[in-house]
Amino acid sequence: MPYLLRFFNACIRLSYHPARFRISTLVPVKKAGRRIFNKPTDWRPIELLSPLGKMLEKIFNERMIAIVATNHLLPETQFAGPGKQATGAIEYLMGILHRAWSPQRHNTAYKLSHHPRLTRVVSYLGLDLAGAFNSVPQLRLLKVLISVGMPDWIVEYVRSFLSARVTRVRIPGSHLSEPYHVNIGIPQGSPMSSILFMLYAAKLLEMLRDTDVLVGHGAEHYAFAYSDDHGIVVVGSSYEENCEAIQKLHTVVVSARHLIHTATGYCKAG
Repeated sequence: MPYLLRFFNACIRLSYHPARFRISTLVPVKKAGRRIFNKPTDWRPIELLSPLGKMLEKIFNERMIAIVATNHLLPETQFAGPGKQATGAIEYLMGILHRAWSPQRHNTAYKLSHHPRLTRVVSYLGLDLAGAFNSVPQLRLLKVLISVGMPDWIVEYVRSFLSARVTRVRIPGSHLSEPYHVNIGIPQGSPMSSILFMLYAAKLLEMLRDTDVLVGHGAEHYAFAYSDDHGIVVVGSSYEENCEAIQKLHTVVVSARHLIHTATGYCKAG
């Protein structure tokens, strides 16, 4: 432990991620629910990193989480952020449904039997950011960290962490490929991957929250996320109105392609 402490303190002081820790091995794992595995999309690549390197990344991850929480650098509706849980996203969605479908409660003499048929309907668009972690442009990520006010020593460490990464692919049968450089994306097996991606993708949530494309439309909209899973909820008077609103909101997502990797979605009405 004394040697590791001295070593890690030197890495922190120099904002340096050792080159040996930037060498990884990609292992493809079969995706659940598939019967035939003859396409690359039938496999999930898992990046195996150095255990010592992940200990060092954990230290920086804790520092970044503390800075993000103290300075409120993530949107309130990003429910994978510090101090939040997946249940928060469920409660947020249930709150929208409750307000849309429940009778008015401010009138103490109110009786449900006398209330006309509720006409508010709710539609949900789920967005899956395809290849989210693997597609993050590293230079753009560094610019985002600078723009939100991350300390220089953390930005420099992240630059070192992402630079000159080398990986090999181990396929079934113990075949190991030649090493090659990877100059894009965030290693998904790293303790820092989640917080770095959420900071990078925060702009999308902000754009959806602040958009005015539904002004005068008569529908309400909400946007929330859990890491790279995003959801848009529209509350309106009809499914037709909701679908029109969702179509407009999706144009906002498409316009953010220069910031965020291509998003694909599906719509569920209820």
